Amino acid sequence: MNGISIKSYAKINLSLDVLGVNDDGYHEVSMVMQQIALHDDVLVRFIPKERRNDLSGDESIENINIELSANKPYLPRDERNIAYKAAQLMGSRYGDRDDLKGGKVRIDIKKRIPVAAGLAGGSGNAAAVILALNSLWKLNLPFEEMLELGALLGADVPFCIMGQAAANTSLDDYVTTHKLATCAALAEGTGTRLTPIKGLGANLVLVKPNFSVSTKEVYQGVDAEIERYEKFDASEADDADKDFLVLVRPDNEELIEALAEDDREKIVGNMYNLLELYTLKAYPRVAEIKQKMRKETKADAVLMSGSGPTVYGVYFDKNRATSAYLKVRNLAKEVYLTRTLY
Repeated sequence: MNGISIKSYAKINLSLDVLGVNDDGYHEVSMVMQQIALHDDVLVRFIPKERRNDLSGDESIENINIELSANKPYLPRDERNIAYKAAQLMGSRYGDRDDLKGGKVRIDIKKRIPVAAGLAGGSGNAAAVILALNSLWKLNLPFEEMLELGALLGADVPFCIMGQAAANTSLDDYVTTHKLATCAALAEGTGTRLTPIKGLGANLVLVKPNFSVSTKEVYQGVDAEIERYEKFDASEADDADKDFLVLVRPDNEELIEALAEDDREKIVGNMYNLLELYTLKAYPRVAEIKQKMRKETKADAVLMSGSGPTVYGVYFDKNRATSAYLKVRNLAKEVYLTRTLY
């Protein structure tokens, strides 16, 4: 039985801007993505047809069979799971080789990353399956082709492929040493046009509230918020309203420059997530957690990741990060002390 185990890392957004909606109805974004040490373990095995013991005498089977298991009962074991979809995609594209026909892909996920949390946990699992099958099946796919496959599954999958390639030494050398293997990137377009950048070195405390939010809901909500700002007539407002209704957007060029220079003050000053416009208003608990982390833990920065609801604090000092974790670990069931990978 051939198998490979991959660490499927979470990501955070150091910044996130929403630029509009394209002709296909997808949101155009500009965001800085950062891989972190919190990870799932994804074990992928391939059993050739002649070594399977579950065929019940049916030797004519040619389709690749997929079997998924996980340590969390709420994770789907079928095509509702994006990791399962990744195996289906790989099988449909490359599974017609004689030595692959009728074989079985077994995927086992040890889940640690919170689900529906803005951390790309599922996307990372899909990325792990693509990378693992590329290695197990000796496909030697061009790196860019794997990114294209990932984009068919979800906007965050290509970045997860890049990050896992940079941090998993068990993968093929041409993958781990590729120029696109990186733990941080500028993501543009629908989030799949990626440019490697220097990452952030910091300790993190993550708090995932005891609920999830819909990404679709958040993007629709932020569209309405942006429209409200754009329609605002400053000439008819008092000074307080004018201050409140100034639409702040991240300056990702400044942030990338600050990361390259390791200018911590400048980094913190340019970390901003436009999706907070909606999520903090629609889900007051997220705003409450962010406020508590900012006031009570001496965080260098506090931000929501992705569409939320996970909030993370940045701590350049490890002892302050540990102290912060102890202070906030009762705010939710899922609280993590971790760090960035860079």
